[in-house]
Amino acid sequence: MNTIGENIAMFRKQKGFTQEALASAIGVSAQTISKWENNTNMPDIMLLPIIADVFGVRIDVLFGRQDPQSYRTPKDAYDMCCDAVLETLVSCMPSSGFTYPNEALELIKKNLVEDNRRRTGIIRKEGIVYYRKEIGGLLLNKSENHWYELLNKQEAADTLNLLSNQDFRTALAEIIKTQKTVFTIPSLCNSCKIQCTSALEDAFNKSKLFIAKSVDVDDKIILIYELVNGNRLFPLFAALTYAAEFSTYEDVYAGYSGDGSYYFA
Repeated sequence: MNTIGENIAMFRKQKGFTQEALASAIGVSAQTISKWENNTNMPDIMLLPIIADVFGVRIDVLFGRQDPQSYRTPKDAYDMCCDAVLETLVSCMPSSGFTYPNEALELIKKNLVEDNRRRTGIIRKEGIVYYRKEIGGLLLNKSENHWYELLNKQEAADTLNLLSNQDFRTALAEIIKTQKTVFTIPSLCNSCKIQCTSALEDAFNKSKLFIAKSVDVDDKIILIYELVNGNRLFPLFAALTYAAEFSTYEDVYAGYSGDGSYYFA
């Protein structure tokens, strides 16, 4: 197993850093970097998170507790998922005259880069796969009965009504931008220059993103909100992303096969 110094040297070279450049990025001297890499000295424990951030790895990778070749950053995971989606789509589409699937895959990738209006996907009665480079991909399993059942779901309508509230969107944007996870409604409204209304408070409660705690301050009860259900932001971001995608959608190319599948690119 490599020493931490050997791993620092390895990651430095992989990133194309000189010892001087790495020293500058961390805030130490080039001599210090040299001592680490020669195992003459060890980095201070307080510097380990900074070093790991510079290399884009976790601290345990610096210590050699995980094979750096097997480590994947969130960006790596995203890119791998995108590639897998595109490869799967190509395998489901008609050959279109291509001798090898890779030819179709490379052409689709090239088209997606050169024309940001282009998207690729497949709609079948079992489900939907959708991908555009600028926003990523979407997988949808068919509703329990039919796709049109989505139009009858009150939960979906409730979410759309929530997102139609401009003050709610403005306030939520302020929370995300400033990472203000604990606040009162008046303090939040003051920071994002909107009016405090009962409708806004109702929207916050309906979102189920927050819990509200009652606090007695000088015989006055105030509500302090805290963001506790951050995972609910994932489907909310997806709803906003694809609402905008629907609004700006441009048809470029589409095709239909005899098996009930609808392809677009």
